[in-house]
Amino acid sequence: MKYLRMIKQAFVYLWNMIFNRGSIQFDVYSIGASDVKAMFNLALPTATVTLLDWEYAFTTLKSWQKIIDEMMKDMNPYKKDVHDCDDFASFLSGHVSNDYKLNGCLTATGKDDTGGAHAFNVIIYQGKDKVEFTILEPQTGVLNCKYAVSTLRG
Repeated sequence: MKYLRMIKQAFVYLWNMIFNRGSIQFDVYSIGASDVKAMFNLALPTATVTLLDWEYAFTTLKSWQKIIDEMMKDMNPYKKDVHDCDDFASFLSGHVSNDYKLNGCLTATGKDDTGGAHAFNVIIYQGKDKVEFTILEPQTGVLNCKYAVSTLRG
């Protein structure tokens, strides 16, 4: 049964890679790491920000939502301490970078509404006339969540 599920997941992944990915058309923007760092330091002064790339590629919020909706189809179900918030956040960051060549989906940790530790994503996007960012809840695909960011890595 375990192997059947793994085979099914592999098939769905390959099917999406071949037939579905790339069907989402989007504009790509870029920003240098120093500008990203300055933006985050201004908005998140108490967060530890570690940027691992020199340049960040991203798109509009509307396009991000389409990409996120597509990525959410590949998610395994939540399983406490095995496949939970940090796994969801890492999956989204890695697969968005691999599948769409956008590295503007960063992984963050911090506090949720109850004060508990939580992992989530920070999405860099092209706003109306400037570059902005928002929080993504990776377990549901909901944008504009309110979490306190303590560490940000991307």
